[in-house]
Amino acid sequence: MAWVGLERYGYLEEAQRLAYRWIYMMTTAFVDFNGVVPEKFDAVKLSHLVDAEYGNQGLDFKMIPREGFGWMNAAYQVGLTFLSTGMRRAAAACTSPEVYFGATASLQTGGQPSVATDPLGLAMDQLHLSEPAAMSPISPAY
Repeated sequence: MAWVGLERYGYLEEAQRLAYRWIYMMTTAFVDFNGVVPEKFDAVKLSHLVDAEYGNQGLDFKMIPREGFGWMNAAYQVGLTFLSTGMRRAAAACTSPEVYFGATASLQTGGQPSVATDPLGLAMDQLHLSEPAAMSPISPAY
């Protein structure tokens, strides 16, 4: 997942924001559809309604296994490791990323969170890349 790469390059806050969006998306699907986790999601729109080569099989949730898909369940577990206790509680309460990070961003900056209507715009508004932490080079200099 992208979270690991972001963390390794010193972008922990960005990794946490992306992981929170993922956890929120899966949690709301789980809550809204009585414990069913679909195979695919649209991470930008935070929806299980995807336009893919074959999409979610059994979109009406009749043919989706109730226990979920292994890679989705594993991604959820990995995503949780990036979240603080407060983030976990907010995700468990199905607090949308725009509300959660909008509220924390306005507290940090003293301003109002930006308002956008499309999900990608909201996500990009909330993505504030900070300077990466000092790290040793990946490969030796030649």
